[in-house]
Amino acid sequence: MKKVKVVTYSSPDDSIISDVCNDENVLHICATASLTEAMMKKFGKRQNVISAKWFIDALLGEWMDMSTKLEQIMDLSELVRKGSDDNPDDKPITRAIRRYKSDALLTIRMLAEIGVKPKDLRECGITEYEKELSRLWEKMLLKDKEKGHFKKLDRFNFAQKRPFAFKIMANERMKEKFDRDIKEGENLCVSREKLHLEGSVVLHGFYFLTPIQQSVFQSLKNAAVNLTFLQFYNSNYPKTFSFIETVLGDENAWVPKGEWSIHQGGQVKESELSLYMADFFEDRTSGSSTEVQKERITQICYRNLYQWMKGFKKSLENEEAATNYLTVMSGELDTRLKEFFPDQFLSERNFLSYPIGQYLLHLHKIWDQEKKKQEIDLVTLQECFASPWLYKINKITGKKDSASDYLYQLQFLANFFPQKMTMKEWKSNIKKLILDTERSPFLAKNIIGAKEQLRFLDEIKNPVKKIAPYSVPFEDWKIILEFLNVMDSHIETLFNNMDHLYTFKEYFSLLNGIITKQLPEAELLEHEKEMLRRIKKIANYYESSPSGKHYHIEDIAEAVHLLLSSQLEEKPDVHPDSDQHPNKKALRIRSFAEIDGIIFDEKKIIHVSGLDEFSFPNAESSLPWPLTLKAVEQLSGKINSLKAMLIREEHKDIIPRFLFYVLLSGKQNLTLSWFREWGDRSSLGPSFYLKLLEDDSPKTESFEPVIEHPKTPTQDLRDDTVVYQTALSHYSDYALSELNICQRRFFYSYLTQQFSVYNSDFHYNFLFGNLYRLLLNFDANPAPLMKDVFPYWTEFRRAAKAATAKTYNYTEKHQSFRYAGENYHALSGMKYLLYQSNGGEGWKQAWENKGYQVNQSSIALLEANPSSSCKYCPHEDFCPSARYAVDDERYGG
Repeated sequence: MKKVKVVTYSSPDDSIISDVCNDENVLHICATASLTEAMMKKFGKRQNVISAKWFIDALLGEWMDMSTKLEQIMDLSELVRKGSDDNPDDKPITRAIRRYKSDALLTIRMLAEIGVKPKDLRECGITEYEKELSRLWEKMLLKDKEKGHFKKLDRFNFAQKRPFAFKIMANERMKEKFDRDIKEGENLCVSREKLHLEGSVVLHGFYFLTPIQQSVFQSLKNAAVNLTFLQFYNSNYPKTFSFIETVLGDENAWVPKGEWSIHQGGQVKESELSLYMADFFEDRTSGSSTEVQKERITQICYRNLYQWMKGFKKSLENEEAATNYLTVMSGELDTRLKEFFPDQFLSERNFLSYPIGQYLLHLHKIWDQEKKKQEIDLVTLQECFASPWLYKINKITGKKDSASDYLYQLQFLANFFPQKMTMKEWKSNIKKLILDTERSPFLAKNIIGAKEQLRFLDEIKNPVKKIAPYSVPFEDWKIILEFLNVMDSHIETLFNNMDHLYTFKEYFSLLNGIITKQLPEAELLEHEKEMLRRIKKIANYYESSPSGKHYHIEDIAEAVHLLLSSQLEEKPDVHPDSDQHPNKKALRIRSFAEIDGIIFDEKKIIHVSGLDEFSFPNAESSLPWPLTLKAVEQLSGKINSLKAMLIREEHKDIIPRFLFYVLLSGKQNLTLSWFREWGDRSSLGPSFYLKLLEDDSPKTESFEPVIEHPKTPTQDLRDDTVVYQTALSHYSDYALSELNICQRRFFYSYLTQQFSVYNSDFHYNFLFGNLYRLLLNFDANPAPLMKDVFPYWTEFRRAAKAATAKTYNYTEKHQSFRYAGENYHALSGMKYLLYQSNGGEGWKQAWENKGYQVNQSSIALLEANPSSSCKYCPHEDFCPSARYAVDDERYGG
């Protein structure tokens, strides 16, 4: 058996890297995508560099196909679906598995890949979740008998126990994957002839090993493959590098440290910054770095993401700028980046990032799997309306009317309609609303007046319009009803018969019918056509499949959702020569973990963002859900390769320190930044590592600008008072009275909309009582009319509120004023909810028709007057100055 070697380097410029890798007879396997990319550029002419992911995918064959994952997630869905034969009781633990289904499947797959069996997990499992997972896994094996995916994986595990047979199989499978990738149009940077294990294999950058990597590499070792681990390492700093001694040492069945070939220093001078940082953790005093080294680092504090994004965009527009952007919060920041620059990521977009994908996702939510019935809440309806895919053709103009244009009107239905309804009920209730707003006896029609007075007359003569849905023109509700009809046709297509079992082909035909009905394929953009081709490719695979297995539509729908949203996918390998737009500057921000490859790119500045006190270092557990540390420890006694997971978990706190050392080890200029505000946190400080380098970062900057407050109206508008008087001369006293209560409220009520309305359940309680009492002046029994106004309240609630309303004394709560040549007698409570005209000074002035003399010194339309009365304001939800009831005690009421 040939010996395994470990060769180390302490600088990205170390010549030992070329000595080991720059050889015709070497297959160079890199641990990460960025290191693969760097080595492809460095040794591209050799055409012998592949990623560990590509290598493992090749060995596992069809086990890694999307079709396999899709079938497995559907089998698991069927097992945990409420009411299925396998889950009649739907216990809480099964519901938990259902909620985290994709995580559960990934855990089962990971364990199966290294030879763990369900009975092993059952015996070693500690928690009920682990034991439930083993039970579901066993049932998945029974469902898999026809396809045999797990059985084929067993043959892979069996081959690993026969090393030389495994070596032959590995050679064959690498070539098979190469041929398959080329056939599918992949632009590979490796030669087919180099894909073999007969020469040397360099395993580069494996500062931790996954269980499957540990298992496969051990099999290669047993097959006498000439293995060389090439690793960044510095033996002078054990508190930064000692974990690598465990990962690649004899404790993990590799090479004792005493036998390593350690290359350190020599002709290449190591970075003073990295040594300075590492010395701190060794409790050694090293002098401050040189002036040249100091100049390498700039620390920047951004106030928020938007300030950072401006600098990022400017860097992209600068053709001469060359910066590698990394972040320690890659998932969150990458998502935001795609939101800011969607056109730059068309080739990476998954199905759910398309309007039709989002629309279909929310459409599937309409079927309540738990209750086995169709239910739609307002949020789901709004999500569907937000999609540009939901539209209709205007019969008059011939142009598209988008449902998203009516989201504002939809929000008025919150707290008015029942929380959840079927589509049939939604349509029926909207039809009633159309009749009420068009012909109801409790709304005045054909109001006569000057054009500028109409909205004020409408507000005065129609107190019921303070109830939000009645303020929307019936024409808008009619258009909304048309969109509901479009949605209903799609719902009928998908959920017409929930007892019917579908094949994949049948289900994709349903999707295709919805998509092409909304927009012919000829009108789709190229990247949308590509998305459809991907769906059809999956559908065609199953059409030719001999099994013809049938599934419940909700199982297929959820599986396709997980598949097309990439939740079951690994990140694709990087092929630097395959850029679709070679002349277009790449828009990319990468995970900080990719520094191991980026450090080799000396031409570019490195900018690492998100380095605040909470985000870095942030050691996340590598244990997959629902496995516990104790269970993995016991399983590792049966399957040795799981020790690699335990080692990674044990040293998770040191890995960020190692990566930061790598960052400082190069020659590039570095920009290290953090956000002062992120998520629900504000006043964030820099990471401990940035504080450690503060003395060596003279170019510390802050992009927190001094905020210049906007000029007041008196500074901006220097005309005479008459300008205000003229502008507001047609306003009613009913409207102007708000100026004495809160000028911000007046601004929201009349300058941003026709007039204010209420749409919260809290406010509706007051409006019911006030309106009921008002109607008592004209009708001894207002109950029938109130039932028409609040048709979705229970009889008990209406009766209780009516009884309460009768007890109030309304004698002095009516206010008289004159507008547009007529006298009006209005109920104060319909405008202000409570009768506080005898309360605070502002309320007194409101209806005394004084105190709001409009002039340039007294009016400030954006100035708020927060008080305990804010809870009665219709704008409380979005007014930044609103005082909430919970704070009343703090302010003394």
